[in-house]
Amino acid sequence: MLTGGSTDTWYIGAVFVVAATLASLALLPDDRRGWRVSAGGALRFTLFFLKESLVGGADVALRALRPSLPLDPDIVDHTSRLPESHARVFAACVMSLLPGTLSAELDRRELRIHSLVGPEQARRNMDRLEARVADLFGLDLIEAGGRRR
Repeated sequence: MLTGGSTDTWYIGAVFVVAATLASLALLPDDRRGWRVSAGGALRFTLFFLKESLVGGADVALRALRPSLPLDPDIVDHTSRLPESHARVFAACVMSLLPGTLSAELDRRELRIHSLVGPEQARRNMDRLEARVADLFGLDLIEAGGRRR
C-alpha cells in the first residue's frame, strides 16, 4: 500500500524482513538459541506449504461455491508427535494458515483443531505437517509409546 503496488522497492522490504528475523533471533532467551533449521528442510517445507495452501484454498473455494460438496466440520484432538514446544507451536500456527483448519488450543502435546474435512483427514493433515516441521528443524518425531524415531 505504501508503494502503490510498485515492485521497485521490494528490496527495502526484504532488508527489513531479514533485520526483523535477526533481531528476533538475537532476543531469544538463551535456552531457545539451540534451534536448528535445515536448509533442505526449509526448502521442502516451503514447497509443501505452498502446495498445501494452493490445493487447500482451491478445495475450500469449491466447497463454498458448490454447496453439494461435503463439509464435515469437527473439533479434533490431536496428540503432537513433535518433541519440542517451539516446533509444536510453529506447527499449530502453520495449521491455522492452511485452508480448512484452525488451531483452537495447544496444551503441552495436545492440539485441538477445528477442521472442515472431518477428524480422519484432519489428523492425516496434521501428521504430514508435523513430519515436515520435524524435517525443517532436524527433529525426530515421538512414536505413540513416547519413543523417538
